[in-house]
Amino acid sequence: MRRRSDHGPAPARTLRRDLRGTAVLLFLVLVFVGATTILALVETRATVEDLTGRLVPLSNANRSLLQSLTDAETGERGFLISGDESGLDGFDRSSAELVALAGDDADLVGRIDHEVALGRTWIDDFAVPVVALRAEDPDAALAQARSGAGRVRFEPFRAANAEVQQELAADIADAQAAVDRAQRIALGVLGGVLLVAAGLAVSSSI
Repeated sequence: MRRRSDHGPAPARTLRRDLRGTAVLLFLVLVFVGATTILALVETRATVEDLTGRLVPLSNANRSLLQSLTDAETGERGFLISGDESGLDGFDRSSAELVALAGDDADLVGRIDHEVALGRTWIDDFAVPVVALRAEDPDAALAQARSGAGRVRFEPFRAANAEVQQELAADIADAQAAVDRAQRIALGVLGGVLLVAAGLAVSSSI
């Protein structure tokens, strides 16, 4: 009588055990990678959102800076028309806010300082002398205000303001794009982990 081999089913059982062991190991690796990636992306998003939270107020303050000096030049109660120094309060507030929000960004601080200095040039070299002249000779002050000299001093400030605004707009767009990328990557990693988990659940039931 031929003796039945005791080793018949063993290779199949061993293969299944090896496959399941490999699958479990792969799953654990994917879980670790996925969790690490998601945590990193959450941290990245928090950093980007913080940056965006700073840049948006910077952009708003920069717009306010231009508007405040435009009002000082042309507004009904503007400094150039009324001579009331409170007409410059908006410029001073926006300047201080910009500097505070810029923080330790040396390049941005330099651009803001340059922009504010140009605004101050219009105030000190044109607006203040015109207001002072008006007290002595209103007609001469009016002629000076209409001469175009103020516009010559105002335009460099406007140009510097536009450059800062463009830079901030680009940074905001980059930050938002980084947030979107982080979300897509996180969802992709999570989806991959879930698919592997589903596959392992099916294989374990076989």
